Amino acid sequence: LAFERLDKDVAKRLENTFAWHSYAHSRSKVATGLATTEEVDALPPVCWRMVWRNPVNGRGALYLASHAYGVEGMDADAGKALIEQLTEAATALGVTYLHQWKQGDV
Repeated sequence: LAFERLDKDVAKRLENTFAWHSYAHSRSKVATGLATTEEVDALPPVCWRMVWRNPVNGRGALYLASHAYGVEGMDADAGKALIEQLTEAATALGVTYLHQWKQGDV
């Protein structure tokens, strides 16, 4: 898991860090105005912990994706930079699995 590959000090800091997530933010990365006003109103930004622990094995996992746009307690640029850094680490070549779909897989 990406969380387990992080520097120990970074991982420890993230344990008590929260990120802001927004459906509208993720849709705006695809196309401006993609999220309708109704969707934006129905799905307001929410703040979630950046590390979730598996209740069975205790392993930590990063919780971030295209909907994460800011980090609680950090200025906007620093939060964005941290999210980008973590996303790059989690999706780097050699640490992800890319399935080559073929007929009959599903």
